[in-house]
Amino acid sequence: MGEDLTISSGGRLAVDSESILLAHQQALACRGQVRHARSEVHRALAQVRGVCLMVRPLGGEELVARLDQLAEQIDATARDLATVADIYATVELRLRIGTAGADDAALRAAMHRLAQKYPPGFLTLAATTAMGDPGLPGNAWEQIPLLAGGLALGAGVGGAVLAMLGVINRQGHLPTGPALAGALPGAAVAEVSRTKVTAPSTLEQLQVRIPGGAGDARVVVERYERPGQRPAFVAYVSGTVLGSGPREAFSGAADVDLYEGRPTASYAGTLEALRSAGIKPGDDLILAGYSQGAMVTENIAQVSPYHVVGEYAMGSPVAAALGKGVVHVMVQHSDDLVPQLQGPGLAGQNGGHGSVIIERAVPDSSGIDTHRADHYTETAAMTDASRDPRLGEMKQQLRDLGALGEGVATAYSVQTEP
Repeated sequence: MGEDLTISSGGRLAVDSESILLAHQQALACRGQVRHARSEVHRALAQVRGVCLMVRPLGGEELVARLDQLAEQIDATARDLATVADIYATVELRLRIGTAGADDAALRAAMHRLAQKYPPGFLTLAATTAMGDPGLPGNAWEQIPLLAGGLALGAGVGGAVLAMLGVINRQGHLPTGPALAGALPGAAVAEVSRTKVTAPSTLEQLQVRIPGGAGDARVVVERYERPGQRPAFVAYVSGTVLGSGPREAFSGAADVDLYEGRPTASYAGTLEALRSAGIKPGDDLILAGYSQGAMVTENIAQVSPYHVVGEYAMGSPVAAALGKGVVHVMVQHSDDLVPQLQGPGLAGQNGGHGSVIIERAVPDSSGIDTHRADHYTETAAMTDASRDPRLGEMKQQLRDLGALGEGVATAYSVQTEP
């Protein structure tokens, strides 16, 4: 993956697999260098002794002993890293079982081969613990060192390996938000344009179609005909728009209302735009929203009559708990204050197979600047370039969407009622 990205499967697991493997390789290389240095020192001592048997080089033997000790410590670190890599590989294999096109038998066989390297039950429990399974007993972490038994791990599985897993196993920002309570406010929705478009096939293409607030459009709905099937739809919802007048539906005040669980004209207007675009209950719908627009789409994805198959939320301050039929993609910046409003999070997977949280820190940026839409476009492009296997379902969904070809995009303005 891109070195700045952290990709999380479901709600709890966040692992940079390439970094783990790179650290393991670096440890092995460092061990080799230390052993070489030890050999050179030992050879130099032998040469000195060959010149004069009465000479004892000061500190020479101590240096050899310290190099031996350092090599053993590096060996232990390398073994610990290899164990973490195997635990993570087991997690990845588990996550792939049951996904589209997966060879479940081959995946289980690969898990079995990894498990054979460890005492019975060790790898299974360690991987389950790393995934943050809420069904585990509270003392699961303590059981892992006992199962490790005779493993020749430097710091012990209860030490360095679990310390590394402690970094890997973090709680995702996925609280269960309350349903919007209260009557829908009035919203004035009007069509502002209708154009032919080609379906997006990447996350970046999806993200840049979200209205930016520069014109009148606040919601864009694309319709794609499918021979022999009902049409498919993609809806894009704008972020907060400031300084555009008292009737702006996507105002800063609407941010507060949505975050506190109250329906807004931006939410009501988006629902009206979907109906105006001809979406019927049960129709396939992919949603994409940025900032306030992501709050709107998260709520629609959680409770709507449509068959929401994908929810793409960029920089959202809330996250809904979605069902297994939704590919739920959360894109957020770790130094962006807005997604931090999501709170402590849900345990377990949020959404169906392929649901991911994509995070990075924006370089040379801070504060609210990291929330800018163009930074999220950069993150989307980095995600498209990543080869992380956890992105497989998302990328397949977007490829399938791109294969639909030409469609019609209808843009709508949304205002509060006068």
